[in-house]
Parts: sequence; C-alpha cells; structure tokens
Amino acid sequence: MRFQKLHVRKFRCARCLPWIISTMVYAVCAQGAETATEETFRAPDASRIKAGLDALGIEDGWHIVVGDEHDVVEQTAAEELQRFLAQAGLTASVAPESQAPGSRRFLLGRLANLEALREPAAAGVVRIGDVSAEDDGFHLTRAGEDIVVAGANPRGVLYGVYAFEDFVTAGASGPLDIRKVPQIAARFYSVP
Repeated sequence: MRFQKLHVRKFRCARCLPWIISTMVYAVCAQGAETATEETFRAPDASRIKAGLDALGIEDGWHIVVGDEHDVVEQTAAEELQRFLAQAGLTASVAPESQAPGSRRFLLGRLANLEALREPAAAGVVRIGDVSAEDDGFHLTRAGEDIVVAGANPRGVLYGVYAFEDFVTAGASGPLDIRKVPQIAARFYSVP
C-alpha cells in the first residue's frame, strides 16, 4: 500500500508505469543471470580436454594450416583452435599452406582457398562442395592423418572449430565426422 502511494505521488503519468516495472524486472533478472552465467558456463578443465585429445591421438607438435589467402574469420578460427589446444598444454603453430609441413595437421579453410582439401573432397571424404557459400555449413572429419575443418564460408570454418572443441570436451567418443548446414531464413531483417 505504501508503494502505491509513493508511486501515485512521484509518477503521475500512466505511461511511465510499464517502463518502471520492466526496468525493475530486468534489474532483478540481470542480477540472477550473473550468478547463473558464472556457474553454467565454466570452461572445461584441462584434464578433460587432454583426455579427449588423447582419444583422437593428438599430442604436442601439431600444426594448424590455413590457406595462403585466408579470411580474418579463418585466422580467428585458427587462433581459437590454438587457444583450445593450449588449455591442454599442447602447442600448435599456425602456418599458411605454402609453409606448412605435410603431416600432423589441422586443415582449416574452404575448398576455394585451401589446396590440401581438394583431394579429400574429390575422394568423398570431405563433403562441403554441395553447400552454398551463403550457408554457414561445415564438415569436420579426419582425412588420413589430418583433421579437416572445411567450411562453406569463413563463418563455417569457425563453427567447425567450435564443434571440434565440443566433440573433444564431450570425450571424443566415436568417429570424428560432423557435418552441419544450418538453415537460416534470412540473415538480415528490415524494420518496417
């Protein structure tokens, strides 16, 4: 009752009431969300990542290979993979394809900018050629000794790296063969 009297005195405009209530609700939810975020989104521990990488046979000394002419998003994907491997104590260098060694490689890129993906794609191991460049699709698989993250576009490469992280963190059980093509109705919406 006291709140109502205060409200009537200070805020005579009825249009202000929804704004005040929504602001109060947002403040309460935001305060609760901070603690939920801290508890829910903790980074996995190094031993769990190391166990997943061991299951895939990945140890120190692997190389992350990007195309000679790569996009900034593909460079970000390589840096994210490098950061993820470092959480388990592994070091991996990022190198353009023309300077990369021939074994123990993570191949990150698109068919258009990474020559090393063309042979596995022709053999049917990497299935990304039929995905439109407008889609953010990717194919994460193993091609011989290499681990391939092939994207339909640069965002697809980044999403493939995140899928690899999820796969490893979950324990890396089963074969490494993840192909996803999200269905996006429209990337941009106009405001009427």
